[in-house]
Amino acid sequence: MRQVAARRGIPGETCMSTSLASVRARRRRIGVDDVIRDSRMARMDAKEAAEQFAEMFPQVYRRFHRRVPHTEYRLTSESLAIVQHLADSGPLTVTEAARHMDRSQAAMSELIARLVTRGLLARMPDERDRRRTLIWMTETGRQTLESARSVLSPALVARAIEQMSFADRRRLIEAVQRLLDTNPTQGDEEE
Repeated sequence: MRQVAARRGIPGETCMSTSLASVRARRRRIGVDDVIRDSRMARMDAKEAAEQFAEMFPQVYRRFHRRVPHTEYRLTSESLAIVQHLADSGPLTVTEAARHMDRSQAAMSELIARLVTRGLLARMPDERDRRRTLIWMTETGRQTLESARSVLSPALVARAIEQMSFADRRRLIEAVQRLLDTNPTQGDEEE
């Protein structure tokens, strides 16, 4: 029996374990054909792949989205817009912020006062013109904005990725990066 197994290129294996050895040998090979075993998947056109990805994406979001603890302050959409605008533009006066955000000065003053009270923004004198007071983000404001920007939980994603092989991890990152490197605005508009 060992002779038959040896002729098949599996030294030291018996015929009865030949199938197990060949399965192990196949698992060690990594190639495109091994990754795409389903023939339907191998023939999938771009539209089908896009539909399947679009169907899976909400599942990825639901499974891995960042859960905000009840103790953490959640920015309202309007507060987030103000903090985001300051992060992008730099310090502004209340009047400038109101103009940029298309709000009345009174409404913007009230919103900024709440954010100052929460410690997310601070008032500071303009060094070029001491008559003006600028609004700027505090360290707490920067951390809150960074937290609000994060969609997925790195801890949840890490736990899932730990269960993947190194090759699968690499392929996942490379494939997502290639997807992000494309220019979706070229060609047809959304259907």
